[in-house]
Amino acid sequence: MPVAEPAATPPRARLNPLIALPVVIVFAVAGFVLVGRRDAEPSPPSPTGAPVAAPIASLAANAGPTPAGSPITLAPAGVWQVFAGSFNQPASVAVSAAGTVYVADTYGHQLRTLSPTGQELGRWGSQGTDPGQFRTPFGLNTDRQGNVYVVDTSNHRIQAFSTDGRFTAQWGSEGNRAGQFEQPHGVAIDSSGTLYVADTGNERIQVLSSQGQPVAQWGRQGTGPAQFNSPRGVAVDALGNVYVADTNNHRIQKLSRDGQSLAIWGGEGDGPGQFRFPEAVALDSQANIYVADTRNHRIQRLTPQGDYSTAWGGSPGSAPGQFNSPQGVAIDAQGVLYVADTDNNRLQRINPAGT
Repeated sequence: MPVAEPAATPPRARLNPLIALPVVIVFAVAGFVLVGRRDAEPSPPSPTGAPVAAPIASLAANAGPTPAGSPITLAPAGVWQVFAGSFNQPASVAVSAAGTVYVADTYGHQLRTLSPTGQELGRWGSQGTDPGQFRTPFGLNTDRQGNVYVVDTSNHRIQAFSTDGRFTAQWGSEGNRAGQFEQPHGVAIDSSGTLYVADTGNERIQVLSSQGQPVAQWGRQGTGPAQFNSPRGVAVDALGNVYVADTNNHRIQKLSRDGQSLAIWGGEGDGPGQFRFPEAVALDSQANIYVADTRNHRIQRLTPQGDYSTAWGGSPGSAPGQFNSPQGVAIDAQGVLYVADTDNNRLQRINPAGT
């Protein structure tokens, strides 16, 4: 029986102080500390080009293979960098084809733009309901032209912006009719510009044209194929297949471009290929599947066939290579991962190749 979860505000993870990662870390301490309420107004914008923070640490290590059915170890692989800027519960991250990193700073009610090395390029928006303003934006993504689409969750809409942050369009309002949303959390865009929205509170995926017109609605609440329980993340591959983080069903679903069930992977647990409240899904250029396995405090990678491949993290913590309820994951063209490490109020950059 699925475990009920709030649709809009994920509870904070509980950190067990007895769990630690035995690694040696060299700290170059830098950055800012944000203190205040979760719903506080965002901090004043930083000047263009100001750093979010120098990486706190870089860590290189090798993880051995994990036997099938055994717990996943904490040993991180590759080189890790931590961008610990003044984030307030960042819930999503996307990387454009040009390499610009976009972060949905959810309880800062704004979008942050960064270079691949963590230099802040700009901040868009503030708390509000006008065009270009946000209320707890939980999701975002980019299209091939570099346009940015923001899931403005508590305003029940999708907003579109040009590459330089100019507001261009908005779609949706609160409701359950076609083209309306109830606490949406995720968005993906295919090669033709079609949008796929995780309409979380309505327990469905909505398909919109590139002009924002409703095309189709898939699913309803349930545990069967092409049914959902609080779906929060969505991705689309080069063939138009759609992948859904079916959060409260603890699984990933793969659907055809017309919404038919193709595969289901996962189930509740902490073993390889199992999930606890996965909130995001992303694909690399080889169609490997990356899952923000939120309540297991890790990122899992699956093969294109859905078989377990590897994982990073696995126990809540704040050292490089550890996560605390990560809610977002993205992969750039070089295979570098960016993780919205939500309850640590930071972004982590992972290069599995170790460079």
